[in-house]
Amino acid sequence: MLVQEISIVEKNEINELIEKKNALNNLAKVLNESNDKELYKRCKDELAKINKLYTEWWEKVINEYQLENNKNDELYVDAINGIIFK
Repeated sequence: MLVQEISIVEKNEINELIEKKNALNNLAKVLNESNDKELYKRCKDELAKINKLYTEWWEKVINEYQLENNKNDELYVDAINGIIFK
């Protein structure tokens, strides 16, 4: 069910965050602490930053579009079409 259309800027922001998050998750699967501890640590640190930005993006969008009433529902974003749905 469509909840909200988002701006092109917001769509691009979340698309970039999702791409980075997926890439870092995949990299973390390939790496492990025994391969290259420093690179693994950098990957995990960067992933933590991206996860924080992802959470902040959702908080900003929920506030901007007054979606607080949907907090008990699981909201999803379609970063290609620029929509939030549940």
